[in-house]
Amino acid sequence: MNFPLPYLLDDGIGASTNNLNVLQLHQANTFMQPFDSPLHRFNQREVMIRQTRGSHQSRKTTTTADVGKAKVQSAKETMEAINPDVTVNTYRTFIDSENILDIIKDYDFVIDGTDNFPAKFLINDACVMAKKPFSHAGIIRFKGQLMTYVPGQGPCYRCVFKNPPPKDAVPTCKQAGVIGAMGGVIGSLQAMEAIKYILGVGDLLTGYLLTYDALKMEFRKIKLPSDTSKCPICGEHPTITKLIDYEQVECDGVHL
Repeated sequence: MNFPLPYLLDDGIGASTNNLNVLQLHQANTFMQPFDSPLHRFNQREVMIRQTRGSHQSRKTTTTADVGKAKVQSAKETMEAINPDVTVNTYRTFIDSENILDIIKDYDFVIDGTDNFPAKFLINDACVMAKKPFSHAGIIRFKGQLMTYVPGQGPCYRCVFKNPPPKDAVPTCKQAGVIGAMGGVIGSLQAMEAIKYILGVGDLLTGYLLTYDALKMEFRKIKLPSDTSKCPICGEHPTITKLIDYEQVECDGVHL
């Protein structure tokens, strides 16, 4: 590649849990790990939480009814109301180097819907070590990106982005702004990657970074370097042998 790829954050729980219910096709367990706190405000991109039953059994209307309730509990109730046959396991805790391997061990595919770089690198490194496929995505303002890692089939997140960006190099979600519809677009694409992997059909975004510019309404599929031998985590001679807890920077004091 002869041009730099941008670091993008994500939109938290909304990007993944909004679409994890598609795995109901397999009566799947769904793994949700937000950096959770009780809801204290309305967030237009987290459409799987703070919802209440509408006039039709399968219709959901976004409201502020669940303000004060934990995000994972609100999301669990919403998903179970849509399909009571799906099993939803919730983890109201921060993931870190001590617990992430135990949390992801029972899952076939991980969707990264986090909104900070320490979590993204931790998820990548843990999935590489555990040989777990996962979907990465990030959004900010009107732009988004995603890629899929499958062990032995292409580069991981750290192959593309070596380390977290320096402090203040990338604006926070509050500074830059996040469009709720962007979470829907990119999160739906992540869900489709999970469906294709589970069904064993189609071409995954392994070896590619898919970018989306909503202002231009353009998708771009960028081929990533195929040589992963020098990657510090998935390469032939890994230098990262233990999980790293990078310093977490608050999003301007706002819990997402």
